[in-house]
Amino acid sequence: MVTLRYNIQMIMIFLKTSIRHILTFLVFMCTALCSIACDSVSSYIPQVHGVVRGRWEFDTEDGYSRFQIRNARVQVLGNVGPVFSYYINTDFCDRGKVEVKDAYIGAQALPWLSFRVGQFRQPFGMDSFRGPASQIFANRSFIGRYMANTRSVGVRAAFDVPTLPLVIEAGVFSPYSITEQKKWTRHYDYAARAIWKIASGPKIIGGFQSIIPDSIRINLWDIGASYSIYSLTFEAEYLYKHYTCGRHKAAHGYLVTADYSLPLKKSRTFNALSFQGRFEGMTRHSSGVRDVNKLLADDNPARRRLTLGTTLTGDYGNKVFAALRLNYEKNFYDDGYKPSVDNSDRIVAELVVSF
Repeated sequence: MVTLRYNIQMIMIFLKTSIRHILTFLVFMCTALCSIACDSVSSYIPQVHGVVRGRWEFDTEDGYSRFQIRNARVQVLGNVGPVFSYYINTDFCDRGKVEVKDAYIGAQALPWLSFRVGQFRQPFGMDSFRGPASQIFANRSFIGRYMANTRSVGVRAAFDVPTLPLVIEAGVFSPYSITEQKKWTRHYDYAARAIWKIASGPKIIGGFQSIIPDSIRINLWDIGASYSIYSLTFEAEYLYKHYTCGRHKAAHGYLVTADYSLPLKKSRTFNALSFQGRFEGMTRHSSGVRDVNKLLADDNPARRRLTLGTTLTGDYGNKVFAALRLNYEKNFYDDGYKPSVDNSDRIVAELVVSF
């Protein structure tokens, strides 16, 4: 009788111990599965980012001034499955206008090979790829605005060379503007660029672009370099624009930029103060669209520009920052040319918020 009671007690102790271990194991497994599920779900949740730029401009030659919301962009991006992704970039107030800038689907076919289908900037140029949240100056450079500013609908492939710090991008695009997507064509735009970037070293970009805005093909070559040492960053870019069949004189564009940043330790709002300088120029050129006489008109006059500026930046991490910017722009035109107020000397005060 005593033996039976002892055996029953031992069995009960064993069962209690076993049940406790089993419950502990089940709780652990449930926690792990929930964690994996949450990570999987969170990776597919859309991300929302944006940037707003408000500014005041003063024309130093004639005394005119204006207020603008230069950009109010919102980007929505995310993943769909382990391979596909999406990106939508809309500007809800580009100087008062609403425009979809980018809308594309990405596909990561291999760790070193990706594709993109949709509407986006052609892979060409260096300064032209600066968005409102990454610009150093209030206004874009001549190259970034007038000479290498091409958004189109098409397809692009990017090859990340496994053994080298080199990325190669190439794409084929519709020759029409992003607002003319119903048109059929037998001719296409082509663009490609290579990016060589060494950690804590120089970044070198070279590219080729062939476009046909109207009926005359234009070929462009571009090379740019960027290098940072301590708090000082230098950038330089050169672009050559050639019109086929001798329909217009070839054009050149160039820029040199310097940016020096100092940390601010006592300010609660801003943590950096930087000083910028840029000198740039472009020769007389055409956008490639013929006039009423079926000739390529000179859409952009030859000019040089010196921009000096200073910026207070508050970087709060995770792509959230604010910047207070002040620029002065001095233009130099050929003798006898009178620019419009949109292209005259000016002072620009700008507040940027990115989130």
